[in-house]
Amino acid sequence: MKRFYISLKMEFLSTIRNRTATFFNLIFPMLLFLFFGYIFNNPKGGLSVTGTSSGQGGYPEALWLLPGIIAIAIATNGIFGALPMVALRTNGVFRRIQATPMPVSQYLLARIVIQLAIVIIQVILALLIGQIAFQVHPDGSGWYLDVAFILVGAIVFITIGQFIASVSPRLETANIIAQLINMPLIFLSNIYLPFLILPDVVQKIGRVLPGLLMVDVLRPAMLQGTVSSANTLNNPLLDIAGLGVYFLVALIISARFFRWA
Repeated sequence: MKRFYISLKMEFLSTIRNRTATFFNLIFPMLLFLFFGYIFNNPKGGLSVTGTSSGQGGYPEALWLLPGIIAIAIATNGIFGALPMVALRTNGVFRRIQATPMPVSQYLLARIVIQLAIVIIQVILALLIGQIAFQVHPDGSGWYLDVAFILVGAIVFITIGQFIASVSPRLETANIIAQLINMPLIFLSNIYLPFLILPDVVQKIGRVLPGLLMVDVLRPAMLQGTVSSANTLNNPLLDIAGLGVYFLVALIISARFFRWA
């Protein structure tokens, strides 16, 4: 157990000292929340759970944005978490760890724990900004669904990050793959722009992206405290099943191609 705590401390220190990762994991998503929240803020109108304009009685745009900001922050944390892994492998750090009594599995577990800790910080920051800047907050009756979907999304995107790290021979390759995965998530996942205003062919692509699958169940849980086919774009069971498929595929490929050197 002592070795695990050493790995945990090492990962914590390396994470907080990485200013680029800190900016994109914690600061940048919150800046986007403030930016889009103030731009779209309309006290006379609002958006429905699925993103359609609903006029009077709709949810405030800032509240509608909140679950999407949490989802994209979690996705960024998981996807771009692949880059330090590739850097450690190419620099020979994994090989040196293997030569020590410390099991590499404990080191990887410590890294996952730190990423989950970042997720907690991301969620707290988003909730604080929503309350302080826009006076909005989630429906408290569905807190257990919020926690469950956030945890599921975090695990899925961390696993996708491991997949990127496993199939990338160099840091440059990992960065390209991460960007190619991240960009569609930003624009096609009902996060910043209402999904139903997009062209039909784009909607068909977006409906199967992991970002939308997570937002589709997280948003009604946070706004209404419940999830059903009446307040989601897809069937919620299909959303959860789709996230499970992404997790299993990424896990299998990661296990098949992961290497220490």
